[in-house]
Amino acid sequence: MKNIPYVMRAENLVVSSVVFNKPEAIALYEVIQDHSDFTTDEDDLQRLAEVEVTLAKLKRAGTFIQVPTRFDPETNLRVDDEYVPFNLRSAYEESVIKQRDHILSVPYQYRLFLALSVKEILGHPWKDALNLFLENFRNPLRKMESKLGGQPFTLPKSQWDRFLIDEQKTFNTLKTYFNIKRLSYEEVSWLLERTATRGMEPDKPQQENELIYHESEEEGAVELITCSPDEIIPDFADVELDPGNKGMLRFEKETAHGTKEGYFSFMVVKQKPGGTVYYPHETGLFKIVQQIFDFPVEISVQFVPQSWEYTVGQVSRARRFTRSKGQSDVNRGKEVGYNTNKQLQDSEALIYDFSEKEYPMFRTQIILCVWGETKSQVMERREKVVETLGDYKIIIPKQIQKQLFYHTLPAVPSKALGHLYNLKLTSQWLAALHPLGGIQLGDQTGYLIGYTGLNDQVPVLNDPLVATRDPLKSATHSSINFGPPGTGKSMLANYMVIEEVKRGGKALIFDPKNERWAWPFEIPYLKGKVNIVTLREGSSDKGKLDPLLRVKDYQEDIKAINSAKRIMWYLTKTSSDTWAGKVIGYGIDMVINPEKRKLIPEGVLTNNQPCMTRVIEVMEGFLNKKIRFEEFPDLDHVTQAAEREVAKALADLRYHANSSLAQLLIGEGNEEPIDYSKHVTILQVRGLQQQSEEDPTNRLRKAVFMGIADVCREFVDAKAEFRTVLFDELYDFTAEPEIASMIRVLLRTGRSMNNKVQLCTHNMRDLVLDNSTDDEDQASEVRSNLGNRFVYRVDDEVEAKKACRFLGITPSSDILELLQNKEIMHSGRFLLRDFKGRVGLVTFRLDEIDPVLYQAFRTDKTANDKREATYGHLRYHHLQEVGV
Repeated sequence: MKNIPYVMRAENLVVSSVVFNKPEAIALYEVIQDHSDFTTDEDDLQRLAEVEVTLAKLKRAGTFIQVPTRFDPETNLRVDDEYVPFNLRSAYEESVIKQRDHILSVPYQYRLFLALSVKEILGHPWKDALNLFLENFRNPLRKMESKLGGQPFTLPKSQWDRFLIDEQKTFNTLKTYFNIKRLSYEEVSWLLERTATRGMEPDKPQQENELIYHESEEEGAVELITCSPDEIIPDFADVELDPGNKGMLRFEKETAHGTKEGYFSFMVVKQKPGGTVYYPHETGLFKIVQQIFDFPVEISVQFVPQSWEYTVGQVSRARRFTRSKGQSDVNRGKEVGYNTNKQLQDSEALIYDFSEKEYPMFRTQIILCVWGETKSQVMERREKVVETLGDYKIIIPKQIQKQLFYHTLPAVPSKALGHLYNLKLTSQWLAALHPLGGIQLGDQTGYLIGYTGLNDQVPVLNDPLVATRDPLKSATHSSINFGPPGTGKSMLANYMVIEEVKRGGKALIFDPKNERWAWPFEIPYLKGKVNIVTLREGSSDKGKLDPLLRVKDYQEDIKAINSAKRIMWYLTKTSSDTWAGKVIGYGIDMVINPEKRKLIPEGVLTNNQPCMTRVIEVMEGFLNKKIRFEEFPDLDHVTQAAEREVAKALADLRYHANSSLAQLLIGEGNEEPIDYSKHVTILQVRGLQQQSEEDPTNRLRKAVFMGIADVCREFVDAKAEFRTVLFDELYDFTAEPEIASMIRVLLRTGRSMNNKVQLCTHNMRDLVLDNSTDDEDQASEVRSNLGNRFVYRVDDEVEAKKACRFLGITPSSDILELLQNKEIMHSGRFLLRDFKGRVGLVTFRLDEIDPVLYQAFRTDKTANDKREATYGHLRYHHLQEVGV
């Protein structure tokens, strides 16, 4: 195969040259595409402007290359290897293998690369001027030596340094609007090698290339560098390319697994869509190709900037030629053809546009490539591409075209742009091809949570630590799963918890429906690693949810102290504005502060252990006139009013402390706190489910829910290891301002400590946490403290509109219909708004990914009956006996 003039490579830079021509450097990057199925018109136009501005500002020759490639996800799935606990290592390894194998069943996915020419930027004018003179004098001689004498081509170090300076400036500009990364040396090698063996994935090399520096003792000599000798040979020099096949190339390559061969064919776009077109739906070629073909199609869009004056001259000449052709038809008595009229109209429109604005222009060539194992397969795919893109007014000639292999190489010099069907595009039209529009969703690393795309062909990963990997980003791990029962929201939430535990996290799950009691039996690797805490009304669990029992330092544990005040105020129907509320607040402060506790007369407190019962004793001391608060006015009518309020509040608390579900909140000071030492703690509370709006005990249930919220808040208020809390149901409790306030504190705490809170709910009303805001759905507090948002099928249009606002997408009629469609939005399918704000439709098939977890998480009657029959006799056995 003919050698391509790649003469030097290091990291993401490739230097190309031919004899007597100035060397040119190309920098290679990978661009992360956005999921753009549900973007608003404003978002689309903003992205269009950003790409247009970037291209116009850089004014570089370059190539966008969208490559369909097999995806080996193992490295991405193993990002948290170092955190995996020893006793869960085998479970983690098995999980990674299952997810890897499932992802590998998808034939390919698309990656977008960008190659840009790099200029020589002068650092020290006089010194660089001298170096340039010496380099130009030696340049042809070095190249002749390289070509004729077989010597490695050398490059002046000063010239290489100038390339590096410009590459850094270019990279900084790209980062402003693009989610982009430099390619590694191995990735560049892979990208170069695959161009000659399209359809066969080459292995990535494992060694880095090193530059060799040649120092000279000659005064004034230019310091030179070369690549390692092995790298002078192009990456595809061992490939045989046979052009003797009509409309395609045949490759043959010897590998360790034998001879590999195949065919690939190029097609060049002759004409872009004309007239009125809609961006990005009709112009977004990159996404169109990803969505509509069931076979791999590569796109290469090469562009070279042209001066505005040159472009105007070209268009003017084209207009004169077209006019002359039309006049000639008229003179011969013929009707002017449709194409001639169309060309004349287009050129007139361009002339008008250019008179209004000086557009940056690019000479552009759009090349598509298909491949296959046989000639007939390649030709069939060619015909399909030509026909399908024709429906989008993207015209590719049906006849066989010249095969432009050398012009499709990722690091081709800008002067090598082919002359076949060059399009003159403005920076806006080039941006309108929508290279950043794709179907990528979720995180680049983490565990598998489903697939997106028209045919569910793109894996979606979730990284529980994504917010901590980039400390410069303000973000959160927390998420919400919204949807009615039976849509699969709890199954996904359970799966996420288990995957995060296998990666070194600890989990606390609020399980109000007692659906997870059999996990230690059905999930073998959780045996001995789960603590199931079932709380019920009665003396045995008294005080387990008392916030004051968890206060270790009254100056540090402010959140627990405030929770205690909120709970006691709620139970007694008081507030900080009432006399009783003030007595409760002062009492809590005295109980938890050792200095203030000294002011309490002897005999008032049973002991000095902070708890709710000690507060009740302080209230009794106030009524018995043993305790007086300096803050209270020394007036008889004030004292009498305060005593009446405190007496009523005290009666309520005494009742709750001995004969209701609220006993869980009122400790004696000697209770053991809930044990979080296991990998998973499952918290169940009997009798918490709300019976009806009129049920007089609802207030007690809501107060207990507040205690649960504070337990969860304390759990995530730690940095010892990654922690995740799952609230499986909110039960409309957040309609109470006091509960909404505590959920806000929970979300904020999780965010500040880089821990995760998962909320599951079937009612959008549960997300109204701040009635003081002006936003329409009053859920801004939730949105600002969430990373991922999962929305499942909804049952009515009102909820669908709320779901759209929650996702940040336009509630169009199509989307509202989609959200209510039971066939499309079946169990396990949801709309995801990811960490970066992208929204897409995802399908989660846990039954295929991990059948064991799928069975353990099922809650239908058949699964529950089987579970009860198999493990029911073990449900209430002593924990040590069953290995929980």
